[in-house]
Amino acid sequence: MAGDHASLAALADLARAGFLIARQSLMQVNFEVHHIRDRTGYLRELFEQKIPRARTVGSTADARPSDGDDPLAPEEAPRETLSTAANGVGLVIGTYAGALPRVMQSRHQGSDLPVALRVDHVAHDLQVFQSTAWPNPTFIYESAQRFEGLILIEDDTPAWSSFQPRAIAELVAEISRTATEHEAPLLSVQSPAQMPAGAEPRDWPVPSAVALRFSMALRGAGSKRRLALAKTIADFADQRGYGFWLADSRVGYRQGNWYLVSPYQGRKVEKQARRRSSGKPTFCLPVTFVGPARVGSTSAIMSYLREFPELGVLACSIISLDDLAFIHLQLAVNEMPRGGVEGFAEELRRQIRSAHGDDVEGRTNAPQDILPRILPLLTGNRVNNPDRETAAGLTERAGDYQTLTGPPLPVWLGSDTDRIPLWFSWRAVGPDGLVVPLTAFMKAVSGTTNPSGADRIEAAPNLDYLVCRDVGESTLRGRGKITLPRNILGRHSDTKAEVLGARISTSLEDAWRAELSRDTTPGGVEVSVAWVEYRLNNSSTL
Repeated sequence: MAGDHASLAALADLARAGFLIARQSLMQVNFEVHHIRDRTGYLRELFEQKIPRARTVGSTADARPSDGDDPLAPEEAPRETLSTAANGVGLVIGTYAGALPRVMQSRHQGSDLPVALRVDHVAHDLQVFQSTAWPNPTFIYESAQRFEGLILIEDDTPAWSSFQPRAIAELVAEISRTATEHEAPLLSVQSPAQMPAGAEPRDWPVPSAVALRFSMALRGAGSKRRLALAKTIADFADQRGYGFWLADSRVGYRQGNWYLVSPYQGRKVEKQARRRSSGKPTFCLPVTFVGPARVGSTSAIMSYLREFPELGVLACSIISLDDLAFIHLQLAVNEMPRGGVEGFAEELRRQIRSAHGDDVEGRTNAPQDILPRILPLLTGNRVNNPDRETAAGLTERAGDYQTLTGPPLPVWLGSDTDRIPLWFSWRAVGPDGLVVPLTAFMKAVSGTTNPSGADRIEAAPNLDYLVCRDVGESTLRGRGKITLPRNILGRHSDTKAEVLGARISTSLEDAWRAELSRDTTPGGVEVSVAWVEYRLNNSSTL
């Protein structure tokens, strides 16, 4: 029976792939990736440029017209998107269906090779990448059962050291390896992550912790397979003292409900931290790998990175959008050279150029070409020689990926105890189902919270996480988390978290609807705001 089931699944995958290929004249997904120093309002400014002027929600007089040659203003709004922020470093990813932008049409390298990457050094703290990749339409996960977990590495981090980044790198490698061994497509990995709130929380949850949240697809998986997968991860977590939660997958329970599998063991973690700690990282190198979504690509990349055991990962965002895999890592710079960040950036560019030889315009930035040159810069280890089998696995599973690197950015490794989280979600029909609702939400946040102080991340609303997907039938579904300064609670006389949470959420939700009423998308928009994730009204798994 197992063989019959596999055959039926393969036929279904093949049928879907054939349908997509027949429907599209050119099988490609255009993408745009922004590596930035996180700052308040960046995503709103970016998206306001993408709304047609006649439909702009609260458009400003200085909104720039769309220009196909402007790296910050593609000719259309993104179809699916991911935006994250951690440690003062931001990431924005957008995918676009259809023909290539005019400026990229001359960069075709052949039918079997990706389009040459376009890199715009917009500023010393902002770099934009544009290109096209061939998707994997057989990467099926929409109807699959999910295996979602949350692992806590450290519950209280008053001062970072090299332990946390190395622990995150080890954990991402372990989760991706486990997913590959169980033939489970890895759908998403996110670190840092918010810890679970109780069924009736009495205090505001901390927005994020040194933790990792992951999701795998388990289509047709029985209870034995799920238990085996859970045991593998639980044993790893217990050995190191990490806390491990599993998402509640019972019918009727929304996303954000968790139950504890392995409790956090502080003494075990402290023992590891003392043994493995050294200096605190102050800079990171954002790196994003892009290519066809497939089982094993993340594991191959992480296995190669682990050949440099002193290398740390400060944060990660791994997701599939439009059948492309985006593997984003904040790689720790262990020691900045004498030339400082400018000297490091120049040496980084030199190493990347040397990987391409003289063919700079025809570069594809494959991981097996770029990583051997940049990892010694990050670790200071210029004599390490990765295992041949590991290098071969990287080429086999991710050799057709593109590697987007830089710019090196300073990191802020602080505590989020002075901020509070708010979750939001929406569902909309039509081509404006991403930009219009999101821009309206950001305007509602600015008008409702109106914090005092300068335009600083510490004092203003900040978008920590956002994902928006096309779920079929022209419907877009989005979910995200913002953080607000905790002092906003001082404006209310009631101090109970459940009362304040409901009041602030309702106020923001009403303001969001008011903004949308000025220019809504066809078919309307369903919106929800909640102070804990599982209370979102229309929150479905993304």
